[in-house]
Amino acid sequence: MVVSHLVQRDTPVQVMGDNFTVSGPLCQRRAKLATPFKFVVFRVLLLTIGRFSANLTRSLLQKILITGKPRTPYAFTRTIRFEADRVEVEDRFPASMPVRRLMIGADATSIYVANSNVYQESVLCPWQEADPAKLPIDGDQRVWKRTYFRGSGHDPGARVGTAEVSR
Repeated sequence: MVVSHLVQRDTPVQVMGDNFTVSGPLCQRRAKLATPFKFVVFRVLLLTIGRFSANLTRSLLQKILITGKPRTPYAFTRTIRFEADRVEVEDRFPASMPVRRLMIGADATSIYVANSNVYQESVLCPWQEADPAKLPIDGDQRVWKRTYFRGSGHDPGARVGTAEVSR
């Protein structure tokens, strides 16, 4: 599984008027699951090394669990356009990238930081899914465009891929 929300420090962000563009490598999402053995080892390390070197322990845990996500050879570009009555989001990624599922969610996270997942209205938004085989190809890039409308009742999924909706 690869994700685009783990933006690296060297990821360029371009601002041109009401348009924002960010591009960078897609990163692997690795889930570290606790097993009874890992939990015992973790507790022993906390009681020994962690007791006397809290900063070292904290930095190691951050590197292992939060920041140390390996980059992939695939890159993405996301452009966000703010207009008077809508926000348009365009994602581009290599057409040659082997994609089985393509999803976006307002409450997606690949890392856990205390108090980072506080309740926000956006967590009520439904996840959106696109069929990668049906996305248009521009040059060597697949393009996924979405439009979000003000006052849309948090259901942008009904308008995925459309540029205009009559009201």
